[in-house]
Amino acid sequence: MFKPEDVVVDVFAGVGPFAIPAGRKGCAVMANDLNPVSCTYLEKNVHDNRVGFIFYWTSKGSSQFKVTDLVRTSCEDGRDFIKKIAKRVYDNPLPPFNGPPLSRTQHDKEKRRTRAFQNGENFSLKRNLQSRKRIDHFVMNLPDTAISFLEAFRGILAVDEQYDLTSTYEVMPMVHCHCFTREIDPQDAIADIRQVPSLP
Repeated sequence: MFKPEDVVVDVFAGVGPFAIPAGRKGCAVMANDLNPVSCTYLEKNVHDNRVGFIFYWTSKGSSQFKVTDLVRTSCEDGRDFIKKIAKRVYDNPLPPFNGPPLSRTQHDKEKRRTRAFQNGENFSLKRNLQSRKRIDHFVMNLPDTAISFLEAFRGILAVDEQYDLTSTYEVMPMVHCHCFTREIDPQDAIADIRQVPSLP
């Protein structure tokens, strides 16, 4: 369901099973997990899967890379993270969509191509200069307890003295809340999930 230009917020990111593929697609991702060990491996996976870099080439064929924050990581309580994230993204916009990150093969191919066509000036792969300030999707993949975090969404876009996000959020973000149920029929599953005491 994610479009490459979307901003995805992964509240319980773990080591990145949702965040990394979203970043590979070109999405800007805010990935959070309370467990510091998970965050350490999340950051390693961001690096290893090349979703934290944008590549530039020089006329002499030498490749350089510049760190970018396509996938940002944090280690916070999920409720606190949800309550602050809309304003955080607005204040510190995510980088513009420049296409999905290149694989190593694509990187080498682009490097060879630029050697043949470059005139001595640096260039980048930028196609769109508009920073991303609006969240499109929240992912809550913690099926046992994610539903109890839904109350944290109340008021995150409320107008206050510093922020009026109404023009930024003409369409509300989609919240993907993963839950457990033993019911197979979709209607029975919905009824079962709504029985959870912690559901607001």
